[in-house]
Amino acid sequence: MDTRQEQIQQLADEIRNESGVPGLALSLARNGQQAFVASGVARVNAEKSIGADARFVLSCLMKFFLSVTALKLAAQGRLDLQADISSLLPELGPARGIQLVNLMSHTGGYHGLDITDMTVRWNSKWDSFAARFRERSQLFPPGMTFNYEHSEHVVLGEALRRLFGQSPSRLVTDTLLAPIGVAPQDASASDATVSSHAYSVQKGAYIPARLPPFGPFWEASLPAMTITLDEIIAVAGAAFADRDIAAGLRAAVAGLPEMARSEPRAERPPRHFSAACGIYEDGLLGHNGSMAGQTIGFRSDPQTGAIAVAAVNAYSPHARDGLLRRALDFAAGRQDRPSQQRRGEPLVYPGEFLFDGVAPQALTGRYIGSYLGEVRIDASGDGLDVTVGPAGNRQNGFQIARIAAGYAIQSKMPVAIRFTKSADGTPVLYLGVHAYKAD
Repeated sequence: MDTRQEQIQQLADEIRNESGVPGLALSLARNGQQAFVASGVARVNAEKSIGADARFVLSCLMKFFLSVTALKLAAQGRLDLQADISSLLPELGPARGIQLVNLMSHTGGYHGLDITDMTVRWNSKWDSFAARFRERSQLFPPGMTFNYEHSEHVVLGEALRRLFGQSPSRLVTDTLLAPIGVAPQDASASDATVSSHAYSVQKGAYIPARLPPFGPFWEASLPAMTITLDEIIAVAGAAFADRDIAAGLRAAVAGLPEMARSEPRAERPPRHFSAACGIYEDGLLGHNGSMAGQTIGFRSDPQTGAIAVAAVNAYSPHARDGLLRRALDFAAGRQDRPSQQRRGEPLVYPGEFLFDGVAPQALTGRYIGSYLGEVRIDASGDGLDVTVGPAGNRQNGFQIARIAAGYAIQSKMPVAIRFTKSADGTPVLYLGVHAYKAD
């Protein structure tokens, strides 16, 4: 192992030790050279290490693959990204102004499906989705508000199926993956598939966890496929090197507000989103994929041309992002940033920032959205109580507390939050990349 790889290995070991995850891996490519390092184990209570052939669940990275495929088809003159979905899928009802590019950039604005509902995850069907779509009103005008809605790429995939007569997976494989020798596999088809893990409060440790399944309806958005880190580098590298589609990857379509975070370990969402990937505040481009018990992501550094892919066999977005950012800093010769994995003093924000200039008491009430259905905001002294999930399915709760210097988010789990206003003045709540509208 050369000095460069030893330093990257040290970085991976440091972040794994700080985060406590069972295992993680990183692949870093720049100037035709590639380095792979891993730390920890593929499965707890086993001695199997994570090798370069390790396969992680593709999950939401399929959205990037499908959007890049759409950009490629558009560059070939075979697809109009401004086409209204109602013209391609008439069963969705009258035109709402939702274009294909809105689906790709998560600005469709419609009220979608809650994937935390197990019946939705496995039993969703296109006909029932279309009926639900027709019945529900728009939460946000198309193209105006970023909201990471998983079913948008299902709609995109169905539109492409109608136009090209191929399933989304086959279209992505033939158009994007096969030409560069990449072949995702079914999650159960390889012994190299890395195990997923969940943290057990009772045991005070990570334990193996079975991934809740997604049914065939979700093929274009959350498929049960696996991929290696080097294969992701190959796909991302080919996409950013393609002059016909690179502009679509780099140009911002939608903006996200800067989030207030409960602590340094809370995930930092991108600040903008293009037609296929996130644009982060330091200029990095990329996308993430997370399932219960795993997370994976890639970042491309436009300044150096370096691409890094990181995967963790537990749900720890901050470990993933910290490894990606610090690895790219290392590749560029930038000063190494601390990972900030440990809990520290609460992060404090002025009310003008957190509440967009609105008094906290004016923001109380019910907010509706797709992910977990709803959020309830109640007054609590000078602050707010936040309850996530509908009655009977409460998933999380935390407080936004008034302290001397401003407001701090008091939560058992890392959380990112921000209130904004829609164009008509209606309050909008962001929880990470999910938007909710005041009802």
